[in-house]
Amino acid sequence: VVADLGCGTAKIHAALHDRCEVLSFDHVAQNEIVQVANVARRVPLPDGAVDVAVLCLVADWQKDWDGCLAEAARILALDGQLLLWETRGFIERIGGVDLLKETLERLSLKIVKIFDEHFVGIVAIKS
Repeated sequence: VVADLGCGTAKIHAALHDRCEVLSFDHVAQNEIVQVANVARRVPLPDGAVDVAVLCLVADWQKDWDGCLAEAARILALDGQLLLWETRGFIERIGGVDLLKETLERLSLKIVKIFDEHFVGIVAIKS
């Protein structure tokens, strides 16, 4: 099960729904696939409900960016993967990759891969 948090028009659902279950959440339902939820406060899923949580260009739009990460960690199953993709500008504004890494570690998310180009991508595993 994949949870796309801050999904917009649910493009991840469109790409993957024939291979796995994809749950799409955003503050506005732009189509019938999207479920309305404040992804920084409460996604309507139980703890440990998903195998993959995707946050793609979402945290920068939230006043409570660390709340987004905490909610993703809450819904991830043990050994589940967080896929995070943000702009370099956002990462710099919050204090850099090191601060982000510390935040993820406090949430029991261990970074296994960082992609650092114009955007910053992170793969982390819940332990």
